[in-house]
Order: sequence, then C-alpha cells, then structure tokens
Amino acid sequence: MSNAAQLAALRAELERRRDAPKRVTWADLPFGDGVYRFHLGRKEIAELERLCGFKDAEGNHRPLGIGGIFSRMARGRPLLPSGEPDWTQVSAAEILASEIIERDAVETIRLALIGGGSGEVAGEPVVVSANRAQQLVSTYVVGRPIEDAWTIAFAVLGLAMFGVELPTKSVTTNAEPDDPVAA
Repeated sequence: MSNAAQLAALRAELERRRDAPKRVTWADLPFGDGVYRFHLGRKEIAELERLCGFKDAEGNHRPLGIGGIFSRMARGRPLLPSGEPDWTQVSAAEILASEIIERDAVETIRLALIGGGSGEVAGEPVVVSANRAQQLVSTYVVGRPIEDAWTIAFAVLGLAMFGVELPTKSVTTNAEPDDPVAA
C-alpha cells in the first residue's frame, strides 16, 4: 500500500471514529453486595502497570503496559469478529488456554473500584474509597474461583482499551453520565 493510500485509510478511520457515538471507559456493574462503578483512570492504569510488572535480567522492576496486561488477560477468551468478548462461549477450556495471573485480576478489580469511586447498595449510593475497595476485593474476590475475577477484570480492561457507548443514565449516581462529576 502506498503512503497516499495509507494516509487516506487513516483519514477514513479517524472520520469514522469522530462520527461514532461517544464512548466511555467506565461501567456500572453488579458486584458483591451491589452495583459499582468500575473505571481505570490514568492513575489507576499507571499503578496497575507497576503492580503487574516484572523484574528484568538485571533485577530492575519493569512495568507491564496496559496492552500487555490486556493481552495476558485475553488469552483463552473467545472474541467476536468485532473484538468484543463472546460471553456465550465461556468454558473451562478458556481458563486452561489462558495466561491469567491472579494478581492481574485482583488488582484490576481493586483499582477499577477505586477509579470508579461509587456504587449503590440496597438502593442507597455509597462512596468507594481505597479501603472500601480493598474490603470488597477481600470479601468478593480473594478465595473465590479465579474465573469469576477473570471475567470482571477482563471486562474492565476491555472498557479501558475500547470503551463502550455512553449509557443513557448512571446507575450509581443517578446523574447524567457525561457530567464530569459522575464520570
């Protein structure tokens, strides 16, 4: 493909994305005792990359980029041609084909709860602090089947990577989702 053809393809893709419905990188999801907002903002992504990193041959800690974490989490997950997870094809064989690291899933969930910062329990709004996020993870993730954490963490990483169309109303704050305070 010539440079002119590549540039034309890039322009067409950027125009398609510009005209597409607005996407967000958070979602209000059922979890534990309620519905919580999950969001990996820049601070949470940087911390996740650090926590999921590795030591190089010289013993220096190297962060693992969000793309690498998502790739590791995605191995074994069936995907639709659109790149979205095919939730109808979940099976035990997926876990056997995966490269899931429990820490990746646990830290993704904890940090996304912190980044989301809110929830709804028994119809009442709640604030999710770092301590509350740790309590939720300790209660509803640690010691339970890894597949459950893998499913949530994979969905949260997918939100960070690809986003979803803007919902019409936020469940956890009853505010319009494009309101900067709610988002």
